[in-house]
Amino acid sequence: MRCRQAQQWISLWLDDQLRPEQREQLRQHLDTCPSCRQQAQRWIRAREALRRYPSVAPRADFDARVWQALSRHRETSWTPSPWRRLVASAAVGAVVAVSLLAAMWWQTPRISASSPLLWMGGREVMEWAHMLGMPKRGNERWQDGSSLRSWLPFCLW
Repeated sequence: MRCRQAQQWISLWLDDQLRPEQREQLRQHLDTCPSCRQQAQRWIRAREALRRYPSVAPRADFDARVWQALSRHRETSWTPSPWRRLVASAAVGAVVAVSLLAAMWWQTPRISASSPLLWMGGREVMEWAHMLGMPKRGNERWQDGSSLRSWLPFCLW
């Protein structure tokens, strides 16, 4: 038996919770190991000291006073009302919605105010681009690096 297991078994031995064969293994280890024997003696002395210590019995109304204090604490503790929970949930939802809209707004391409695209639909933009000799497909790039897709309002894509 190793010292680590013996030290775990000492408390069980004192509480008489070891099987007879385990008790015998522990006794043999304690006979051969002075460190574990010293540990067992410390446990025994601590147990005897606790038994000599005078015990204190609670008053007869102890249970009733504890339950009364708990019920008072429960009454005074703050719990949110259903309306407060609803308002808090709505506020969190509004913050999330505004955050998503702001993220979408920052990610959309910007169109100049003088652009005819502000009043044209998707088909008209394609025809307009074709008349100007611009690429017909949205994935082709012009010389400035932009594409037809970058000219269209984000709601059309």
